[in-house]
Amino acid sequence: MSLLYLDTSALIKLYLNETGSSWLRTFVTGEQITFSELVLYESATVLRRHYLEGSLTRKQASSLYARLMRNSQAYQVVLLRIERQLPRVMTMAFNLPLGLRLRALDSIHLAAAQVSREAATNLAQPVPFIFVSSDRQLLQAAQVLGFATENPESHP
Repeated sequence: MSLLYLDTSALIKLYLNETGSSWLRTFVTGEQITFSELVLYESATVLRRHYLEGSLTRKQASSLYARLMRNSQAYQVVLLRIERQLPRVMTMAFNLPLGLRLRALDSIHLAAAQVSREAATNLAQPVPFIFVSSDRQLLQAAQVLGFATENPESHP
């Protein structure tokens, strides 16, 4: 069993049919899932955007979000804590290689993933940890930080 950190671009694929959704649904089966509390907020905006663009009705978007919230009870949610993540975010911002850009919310995902990975490696039986995202730039930064990564969109 592995511990999979899913950012919003990955987790939303469990609820919407997008490139890589089928692969991801199979990939996460039997695995532990973790994500930042930020995913809950970002997912709401993603589903609202789909509603505004007409690919979902308001009822469908609300239903999907309610399902995500119910399912989140089974996931390990990293709560946003300034004292835990902000120092990591600042360190990342100034220590990434030149040419590698990181958006503010992505750095929060990486900081939360670091917290999760530390917990996974400190277990009596450490488990493999994989950072999952559909954002290539974020995946690059995760790899620089030593994360094993997967991009669902690489498995259409």
